[in-house]
Amino acid sequence: MTAEEISHAIASTMQWPYEDVLRRVQAEEAHPGLSVREAWVASSPATPQEIELFYQTTDAYIFDLMVETHRDVRASWREGILDALRHQFDYGTRSVKVLDYGGGVGTDAMFWARRGCDVDYYDLPGVTSAFASARFRQNRLPIRVVPALEGPYDAIVSLEVLEHLVDPLEHIRTMAQHLRPGGLLLFSEAFGLTGDDYPSHLVRCEDAGREIRAELGRQGFTQRDVLLDRIHVYEFLPRATVIVPIFNAYDHLKVLLDSIRLVDDASLMDWLFVNDGSTDPRVLPLLQEFVATHQYARLIHRAANLGFILTCNEGIDASTGDVILLNSDTILYPSSLTQLTRTVYSAVDIGTATPLSNNASIYSIFRGVHRNNSLWQFLTTQELGAVDVPTGVGFCLYIRRTVIDSIGMFDPVYGVGYGEETDFCLRASRAGWRHVLATNAFVYHSGSVSMVAAGIIQEGETTRSDNEKIIHRRFPEFIQKVEVFYSSGAVAKLTEALEPAYAAWLMGQRKVVMFLLHHALWEETIGGTEFHVRDLIAHYGRDYVCVVTAPSSSGYSVEVFADGQATTFHVRTNLRAILSALNPAMLHVHHLRGYNLSDVKALVDWSGPVITTIHDYHSLCPQYTLLSHRGEYCGVPESNECGQCARQLLQLEFEDIVHHRGANQLLMDRANAVIFPSQSAHDVVQLALDVSGDKVMILPHPYGTEPARSRLLRPRIERVPKRGVRVGFVGYSDKHKGATLQDAICNALETRPVDFVFLGTVGPSRNNRIYTGLYKRSDVVYLLHEYEIDVVVLTSSWPETFGFTLSEAWAAGVPAVVSPFGGPSERVAKYGGGWVLDRYDLRAYVDMVQRLVDDPSLIGVAGESIRPEMWSPSWAPYDALYGTLTENSALSHGSALLEWSLSRMVAPPIPAPTVSPFVRRAWQWRAKLFPVGSTRERVYMLARRRTLGY
Repeated sequence: MTAEEISHAIASTMQWPYEDVLRRVQAEEAHPGLSVREAWVASSPATPQEIELFYQTTDAYIFDLMVETHRDVRASWREGILDALRHQFDYGTRSVKVLDYGGGVGTDAMFWARRGCDVDYYDLPGVTSAFASARFRQNRLPIRVVPALEGPYDAIVSLEVLEHLVDPLEHIRTMAQHLRPGGLLLFSEAFGLTGDDYPSHLVRCEDAGREIRAELGRQGFTQRDVLLDRIHVYEFLPRATVIVPIFNAYDHLKVLLDSIRLVDDASLMDWLFVNDGSTDPRVLPLLQEFVATHQYARLIHRAANLGFILTCNEGIDASTGDVILLNSDTILYPSSLTQLTRTVYSAVDIGTATPLSNNASIYSIFRGVHRNNSLWQFLTTQELGAVDVPTGVGFCLYIRRTVIDSIGMFDPVYGVGYGEETDFCLRASRAGWRHVLATNAFVYHSGSVSMVAAGIIQEGETTRSDNEKIIHRRFPEFIQKVEVFYSSGAVAKLTEALEPAYAAWLMGQRKVVMFLLHHALWEETIGGTEFHVRDLIAHYGRDYVCVVTAPSSSGYSVEVFADGQATTFHVRTNLRAILSALNPAMLHVHHLRGYNLSDVKALVDWSGPVITTIHDYHSLCPQYTLLSHRGEYCGVPESNECGQCARQLLQLEFEDIVHHRGANQLLMDRANAVIFPSQSAHDVVQLALDVSGDKVMILPHPYGTEPARSRLLRPRIERVPKRGVRVGFVGYSDKHKGATLQDAICNALETRPVDFVFLGTVGPSRNNRIYTGLYKRSDVVYLLHEYEIDVVVLTSSWPETFGFTLSEAWAAGVPAVVSPFGGPSERVAKYGGGWVLDRYDLRAYVDMVQRLVDDPSLIGVAGESIRPEMWSPSWAPYDALYGTLTENSALSHGSALLEWSLSRMVAPPIPAPTVSPFVRRAWQWRAKLFPVGSTRERVYMLARRRTLGY
């Protein structure tokens, strides 16, 4: 507003002469604060009573504030605050209740009211507040001028007020009492500007700002932002008590405590750890150390184990406000608990909230995610809102105290646990409370660790059948509730909305490395190429977003791997479009079978860095093993012989092979580096292709052994008495793996004291042969030990480029017999740990095995020579290569992925339960007659169980 407009507003409202008003406004514009300084000097107030009277009677603040609040900087404050309100609340769908605290001439209050807020104005009664009230009436604005605060408010805004107050801490406490949970306090403070030349500022303490922030922390406020370097944004959330029942599970507990130390909202909660008779002597000292160093933590230690329910009830009884039940096998992230609190208080009828988790019963999402993930950051960017669910899940459950006060605590009828939170939530539903998933919070959950440790359930179980029967007898409506929830597709829709969006979001946070494969990575394959790519993803999955692209019947599959989470997109486009859309920092080509020549040209034309790894000899011939039509290794022959084989074996002409090699030669020329896992692989490729020496890297594949699975999840072994030396054929049996030769070796040695274990092959065990069936890679070392295999025999009929089977044998400490060609022979010749045959035929293998049967000490000597670096070489060369090639690459973007995703809409929420006023009053009377934790309540629960017949 101009000086004339401001003057007109003042003069018309106060009925003052316009010329006099204009003169004072212009003077105020020229010398900010002049009106107040002149009035202060003329009045010279000294006591707090005189100062308050000065504020109430002077008209100087009308001129001061009308000019000040209409400056551009003050307008930008209001816009910033409005954005904060829009971000925090469902702005536009409901009215946001705002208090303008110390609102002066009311300019700010008028701004909020004109934008749909429900506004209260509060200030000292006097000339200035009367002027503001008259402005509200003149502008037909429904702003209430309140003599006292009438909260709870969604937001309290106090601009340029605190530095004028004799005791600002008292006003902070008053505002805290009238702000609803999840509400915002937005204020400016300019204590650094106060001084002798600002006589209107009553507080001149350098520590005033620090004292205010400390008081806000004590009142349950946490700072969220500072707008425009001046407006402090604090959020008010009630302190809840986090109750952690603990029984053993030391390793998981340590991880949880470490995560609590790192989260930024840990100090906003009270922590109660209940050690429920742990028998592991390491648990109690660990808890005592944590409690001693954490201001808000307490410990209850019991010598005897009473079970989850009594432990939780004891914790609830020992706390006063809201509670969060938290399992000891969880991991928290920054803002996990505050986000959960926000969800609970986003509506007045929400009784419990459960966060998203990889392991949350029927609500599980991001099932494969690593515990070190960025989901907590990503979820703050999403605005999906809470999802109604039939019941909460006890691994992490926020419960309002008012719910506990109205329906009681957990029912001990469920014994040591499982089903008690379902019973609690269903009782709360009958009393009119809702249960929701908090889609803005994520908590990692290992799952049932303490229950398994205590022997309450077995690994893989999620409930107890006898407790389920109690639930179904008490709440026959529960099955229907679950069926309605399933039919709503809420979790499926949530998954479709969040998992692709997370993959796309991560592309804006990390660089993308794209791997090209001949088929989708997580198909049922057990080849070395897939093993190596999985190892690369496991190694680099926290530094990069790894994308695996492969041809499919209808286009391409695009698999995105990040933080352990895999998301697959099926796209109907070409490779050039995929590269353009995702713009990876680097391409790593592993196998091009199934790609066409236009795809290879797209790779050659692409401008970014390219690595190619030789896993077999597809770059030389579509027959990637180089086994001829006679079933023998061809040795890359002259053109006539090669053409004859191509026609008989592949129905191709030699010209097709030439074109095939030409396209791959272009890729070799284009690549920044060509990785050969062995020198022998390089030597074979060089027979037909020209690879520049400065690009060649001989890098054995690091063997990324997967984490050992729980003992209870390992496959069961059918013990077969050992007759003598036990030989292992590891991997699936196929012609190029020497399946015929393996069978012949078994026949030739059928009368000798030797067993042959076909690890990975399906078949009925017979004579001297044991078939184990398929196995998981994480089990192979375990199986080699359990089947007591003494030596592994590799019978591939072609020169394998590396030989992961040899790495697996060495990882188990088992020596190997290998053929005289390829990567395995090169590795054994270099390191030891086995024997290289001088020729590839049945007699050579049989003689070698007979030699080991006759002198088993040879096996022990060879086994002792095996060292970790033989089967698990360093990642350092890969790290250096990846780092160098991606150093100057820009971040990618994932918007194309979301466009390729078929569905991203969340299912509509389940209708909230409708409860009659009569039922609600009945529960309220029940709470009064049988208070929580009282003897009367325990008698009531006992009588209720007997009535139900158990």
